[in-house]
Amino acid sequence: MSAAVVSCKKETAVSDIKPVNDSIAKKETPEDQYKPIDTACSSENKTEDYITALQWYRTKIDKEIAGNSPEQNNKVYEDYVKIRDKYTECFNDSQTEILDKYIDYHTGPDTYNLPDNIKKMAAEFSKVGLEFREMGEGLTEIHSLPRIL
Repeated sequence: MSAAVVSCKKETAVSDIKPVNDSIAKKETPEDQYKPIDTACSSENKTEDYITALQWYRTKIDKEIAGNSPEQNNKVYEDYVKIRDKYTECFNDSQTEILDKYIDYHTGPDTYNLPDNIKKMAAEFSKVGLEFREMGEGLTEIHSLPRIL
């Protein structure tokens, strides 16, 4: 005598159930979700966009170099410098009005009377290792500080 047992319970797929407190599930941080702006200059990008992207890249490589070999770190550094140089070019292109007038704020040897908006911009640049640099003959550019890493 054979007997068949049939269950009326509805089956649920295991993959459909996600526990709320799953310690294995990876939670993305805002840094993981952030996508830096393109290195191609765009008039739509603001100074803050470039600064945020530079800060993100700096944090990213700081984490990356911790586990790399010296050879890998050389490559990471070279890539970072290329990205940084492109963003710096974008700053120089987008800030021509400020750069053209920068010499007018010069009031003496190493003394400047900078408007508040330019002081603020200089402070933001400093956070990511950039500075206003007088090149001579009234020309000012935005450059990386020597200690970018």
